[in-house]
Amino acid sequence: MFGGALTALPLIGFAYGARRIPYSLVGILQYIAPTLQLLSGVWLLGEAFTSTQAVGFGAIWFALAIYAADGWRRSRQQPVQAALEHCDEQVPPCDGATPPKEADRPA
Repeated sequence: MFGGALTALPLIGFAYGARRIPYSLVGILQYIAPTLQLLSGVWLLGEAFTSTQAVGFGAIWFALAIYAADGWRRSRQQPVQAALEHCDEQVPPCDGATPPKEADRPA
């Protein structure tokens, strides 16, 4: 009778929380729950975990590490000066507007 509400509440909570953090972080966090389930199954419940599965698991997390490192590297970079050189004092930087032509500039 209350199954629908019990199913909807966690989904509503997830949607509420997901809007408040960057989507790239949501993507990374969605790998943590299955990883914890895998580790629980292997270590606590004695499930089989073959070397082929371990290679696949490692490849997925290696790719996630590359993705995370790239995001971290990009967040640390200085703004590209070349992109700002076309802007002048009359045009706010990076607003998509083109700078005024020489003939249109006040003397």
